[in-house]
Amino acid sequence: MKKKFLNKDIVRILRYYYSDTKYIEDAEKWAKRERSKRISIIKKYIDLSDTMKTLEVGAGSGVHKNDFPNWVGLDISFPALRSISKPYAGVVCAMAEKLPFKSESFDLVVAFNLIEHLYFPKEAIDEMIRVTKKEVLLSLIVLGYIRQK
Repeated sequence: MKKKFLNKDIVRILRYYYSDTKYIEDAEKWAKRERSKRISIIKKYIDLSDTMKTLEVGAGSGVHKNDFPNWVGLDISFPALRSISKPYAGVVCAMAEKLPFKSESFDLVVAFNLIEHLYFPKEAIDEMIRVTKKEVLLSLIVLGYIRQK
């Protein structure tokens, strides 16, 4: 006989999974460690001077805003951008595939965990290259999945 899950069983499983404080603490530690790794890799290859203007495409809630001088965060999600502490200067709500900036506007363009979420990644990468001043484009990605068309 096949066991059927009742809604209350599923709720119990989810409640256990999401209420496990050890899991949440481990996830937070992992996220901080990954963020630290990203920044150390960038600093290893690029001198982040105070005059450098940086665009983060897919900035989300802006966790990297203090890691780069003259940071500009761009994301398609307005609610995510609103979660960035005020003032909202340096925050733009737009698509990665159509960046609303002049060509060669930024010294550095970064994208963390973004490419795999885009419907048109080639267009987004072309746009990132277009708005970068020098031949410096750094895009760190996670290949979590490939979007099927």
